[in-house]
Amino acid sequence: MEENSNNIPEYKRPVDEYLPCEEYQGEDGFCKFTLNNNEYYFSYKGNGKTYLRSQRYQNEPGRDNGIDSIIRNAPLDERWFQEVTEDGKFHYYILKAGNRQEIARSCYYESKEEMEKDYAWVRGANSTIGAGATEIDGVWYSAAAILAKESNTPVYSRPIDEYLPCEEYKGAEGFTKFTKDGEYYFAFNGEDGNTYLRSEGYTNEPGRDNGIESVIKNAPLDERWIKAYDEKEKYHYYALKAGNRQEIARSCEYQDEAAMLAAFAYVRGDKSLIGVGSKLVGGVLMSAAMLAFANAPKEVKLDKIDPPKAAPIAAAAEVPPAAVEKKGGCGRWWPWLLLLLLLLLLCFIFCRGCGDEVSKIAETPNTVIEKVNESASAVGEAAKDAAGKTAESIGEVVEGTVAGAKEIVGSAAEKMEKAIASGESFSLEGLNFVYNKDELTAESKVKLSEIVDVLKKHPDVKLEVQGHTDDVGNDGYNKSLSQKRAAAIKDYLVNNGIAESNLTAIGFGERFPIASNLTEEGRAKNRRIEFKVLK
Repeated sequence: MEENSNNIPEYKRPVDEYLPCEEYQGEDGFCKFTLNNNEYYFSYKGNGKTYLRSQRYQNEPGRDNGIDSIIRNAPLDERWFQEVTEDGKFHYYILKAGNRQEIARSCYYESKEEMEKDYAWVRGANSTIGAGATEIDGVWYSAAAILAKESNTPVYSRPIDEYLPCEEYKGAEGFTKFTKDGEYYFAFNGEDGNTYLRSEGYTNEPGRDNGIESVIKNAPLDERWIKAYDEKEKYHYYALKAGNRQEIARSCEYQDEAAMLAAFAYVRGDKSLIGVGSKLVGGVLMSAAMLAFANAPKEVKLDKIDPPKAAPIAAAAEVPPAAVEKKGGCGRWWPWLLLLLLLLLLCFIFCRGCGDEVSKIAETPNTVIEKVNESASAVGEAAKDAAGKTAESIGEVVEGTVAGAKEIVGSAAEKMEKAIASGESFSLEGLNFVYNKDELTAESKVKLSEIVDVLKKHPDVKLEVQGHTDDVGNDGYNKSLSQKRAAAIKDYLVNNGIAESNLTAIGFGERFPIASNLTEEGRAKNRRIEFKVLK
């Protein structure tokens, strides 16, 4: 496309009396602003986008009359027109008055499809100037808002713009991703289970994931947050915007300012993963409180050493009791028995030799050698017998352990099938990791292969992998470790043919114990992986 002398693309330069689209300021709804003290403009916005923009007015009364003209003419289909620039490069729509005078114009779009999508919104039920919009007591309501009033549905529980009702964003603490009606959403939830930020619908996963990254990048900056009150819909909310003022995410709607400010204080606080001072450390989001704890000097007492930061999620495999008993059998102590016999024999010979004749002394070496050989032979036979019995016992233990493992593996498939049928969550016994790491053991991969086989039979099933730990170590470390381990299992399933879009990995750390953390047995039960089928 052609550019002017200032290297500004033609479609971004002022046309007639219009400014470039990105210069129209303000929040959603009608926004009025002034440039150079004598140029008056307005825009109509929604979803953080500019849907209509005005030409320049020379005074405020003229501009305000333009807004009144839009409200009067917008409900009439015959006042709207779709146009294309003379060179055929850009599409736009306009609203005209009854005298065919243009009142406002949209931004320019490089494709007709983009233009028609925005045109459908500005004419739709969620727009306060769309079809069916009505003025009530001086306030303009969209068709959707009026329908909600008539059905006694609270305004703060209805879909606003492209947002779903707040209760549909519930999920685990941190970022939650989900799909609804072919659109992709995310939410940021707190440790109390409340939703503090929610996204609009995205058309694809990469766009949704980019939205999450944008939240992480912009959340630490105070100037990117706004607190607002919607006079039309009568609710309070806060929102996070990018550097270009595009809204990234919005809070739920609150009926009073105090409730909104309390929620805002939490999401900006030191305990929130996106609060002031939060950082990405090794790919894991950590709040300011978690960072402070991790960086604080640790006091170590001489009479007590704290246990490791976190134990593995799954209990380490134990040596079978039978194997322990056999390990301490004849195979360990027969050399000591032989040595004792030799010492006793030597004592006997020397004591006896004191009273014998000198002629018998010459026979002593041969006698000693014979007795030593006899003793060694006897001990050797005993050792062979003991070793044979030990090997036989160990074989029985190994065979029993393998059979037990097969039984557990088989139950994994059965549990997965049952969970798919009932929607219940289940823990998979025997899933182990390398100590204090997120690396799966070979035995764990064998068990997960059964899960893979079942999921391949049900390609539409969506599964949430949940990691849990005991309460040894600090909360932040445990949550990070559980998240990494849940992600490791998700990665294994993906690498073995399960669609990534069907899998979610969440680490809960120590938040949801199923047994007491005061005993080793209880802590072992709490270190677990759970699988939840998402309906």
